[in-house]
Amino acid sequence: MAFRKKSPFFENIGKYLGIAAAIATIIPLIFYVIDVNNKNTRLIAKNSELESVVQALQPDLDNLKSSYRELIIRLVMEGRVVVGELEGVLPEAELREVKSQAFSSSIPVPADIDIYFHPTGWMSDGEQKEQYFDLIYLEDYIKVTYTPGPEGWVGMYWQYPENNWGQYQGRNVTKARELTFWAKGEQGGEIVEFKAGGTNDPNKEYRDSFEVSLGRQTLSSDWEEYTIALDDQDLSNVIGAFAWVASKRDNPVGATFYLKEIYFR
Repeated sequence: MAFRKKSPFFENIGKYLGIAAAIATIIPLIFYVIDVNNKNTRLIAKNSELESVVQALQPDLDNLKSSYRELIIRLVMEGRVVVGELEGVLPEAELREVKSQAFSSSIPVPADIDIYFHPTGWMSDGEQKEQYFDLIYLEDYIKVTYTPGPEGWVGMYWQYPENNWGQYQGRNVTKARELTFWAKGEQGGEIVEFKAGGTNDPNKEYRDSFEVSLGRQTLSSDWEEYTIALDDQDLSNVIGAFAWVASKRDNPVGATFYLKEIYFR
């Protein structure tokens, strides 16, 4: 049987098929590059238009940013936002600015303690709360009931922020000259110590910049006003604004007393 000689085309068909496959792959890429270039051209034009729009809106954007910062500062000053909660949320430069402005100026006076501080600083038997101690906000005054527990005393601070024993910075209250409040006992004769400041845990980063105590006061069954003088005190960092302490030694069967109108003035 005679064999026909293969033509050069058939001898190189494998190579031609490889080239064709390569071309088939390259052509879409070429068209893709052309399309991208066209899109980039259009995008550059759009970016130019966008840049013009951004430039036109820049004053409004700056005002919005300033208003946003002022809002955060006000929320921090009012105690609705804790600076520690902003760490990792705001850029460091922004956070420093918020801290600087929020704590460099005093809260306005007169200042209602219940607006700027929180009754969260339970101490000793008070840490068991309902078991030995009850604090109820009624219509226009606070009722406190103390039942002696194993520690023999109980106390509570109004703090900023909540549950702050020195892990966060306190408030600037440098405009205040005194702290005033009204108190009375249910029976009369209840003995309670009243104080301002004094949070001082050596293991914490922050502490109260002052401490003043009225000492142990024997309460009347009628409302009486009390004043803690603050004229010579450093009120630049107030964590525990106001506290009361009652003991089993002074009140063997416990005590019920009332507070109202606690103000920095």
